[in-house]
Amino acid sequence: MIVFSDTGFLATHTQLIHPRLMSHKLPASVDFTFFHKNEQPPVDPVLPHLLYGGELTISRLMETKFLAGDYSLYLYVNSGKVRIAAHGESATCDPHSAILTGFDQEVVVQTLTKHVDVALYLVQGEAIAGYQRGLAKLYGDHAFYAMSCPYAPLVEKGFVAINDCLLSGTTFAMYRASSLIQMALTALLSEDETKEEALREVPPHVLQLKQILDLRYGEPITLDSLEQELKMSKYRLCRDFSQHMGVPPLHYLNQKRIERARELLLSTDDTVVSIGNTVGIPGTTHFINLFKRETGHTPLQYRRFYLP
Repeated sequence: MIVFSDTGFLATHTQLIHPRLMSHKLPASVDFTFFHKNEQPPVDPVLPHLLYGGELTISRLMETKFLAGDYSLYLYVNSGKVRIAAHGESATCDPHSAILTGFDQEVVVQTLTKHVDVALYLVQGEAIAGYQRGLAKLYGDHAFYAMSCPYAPLVEKGFVAINDCLLSGTTFAMYRASSLIQMALTALLSEDETKEEALREVPPHVLQLKQILDLRYGEPITLDSLEQELKMSKYRLCRDFSQHMGVPPLHYLNQKRIERARELLLSTDDTVVSIGNTVGIPGTTHFINLFKRETGHTPLQYRRFYLP
């Protein structure tokens, strides 16, 4: 078993951006008890081979760079929220989201909530490239693929079994670990079918409205402006959007704005006024009140709470 304070693992695979290391060790708020090194060689060059893997529990804000290497990074968010960035692309991942990076990709992973629990695996093998090609056909070429996992309970049970396999170290256990990580990767490909089936049931005007809110949250948006742009009654827009998305459009918009504001508070030195303007809430008092209603903290309290 390996803990993250092992200088060989740190030097070879990671660069801690925040917080800074003290004597090559992380603070006690990072638990790597169930994160293991696979001491066994690959059983076959085609099959997925786990270099490291297991569960990480982090109870503070962290930002870590995984250095480029001859491996792919697979990360599954059990709880909390993380942000991943690579080659100008970024994504915010909620619980039950999975991420697969390309080989030789330098990736930055940042926790966005105080408590985060993830399953993390560094994998090799020709089969991994096959899954990456499959995802590229579905979504285009990207540095990484991040999406909701449609078979979360099954995949999560698989992670427990993978950890047992790494501890066992037998040849059979290595084959089993390989098949289990392939199951998790296959779930990424099947996510497209699940998403397409769900989207087929959503009216085009709801999808168009969602796209406006997702991409243009920084603009001044009202129900009247949406009614005029989409040429549809604002009452019907509210009804249909709420029916298919679970929340009214302006509530959804505010959630997107606050989510982005949280990221900016932790990743920039911008003022509260500037961040409010950036996310489309120019009234400082309104921004502070809305932020506190969504997070339980004012923007400054949030920044001071999560940053040292």
